[in-house]
Amino acid sequence: AGATGDGSVALALAQLAASAQPALGNQTFAASYAQSVARLGTALNNVNDQVSTQSSVAGMLATQRSSVSGVNIDEEMTNLMTFQRAYQASAHVVSTVDQMIQTLLAMKA
Repeated sequence: AGATGDGSVALALAQLAASAQPALGNQTFAASYAQSVARLGTALNNVNDQVSTQSSVAGMLATQRSSVSGVNIDEEMTNLMTFQRAYQASAHVVSTVDQMIQTLLAMKA
């Protein structure tokens, strides 16, 4: 052992890699590594799904908030035109009543 060209250490390492290890739950190094990578992949997939879901929920909430508190320009313009027409109609009624009163006063005099 330890002599130049002696492969006993490399052979022992290769046998160690292929043997079950009690510290790893009687798994080989490769099986334990593969299981760890699979768990990490599953956890990462779950987290990505949760992020996607949370992003969707945040988007929907932002849309609802803006629909409740936001200003719809078309609706506001329609309301403005309605109020303007109502004001014009009221002004026309007042003008007509004024003319009628002036006509009545002119007839009386």
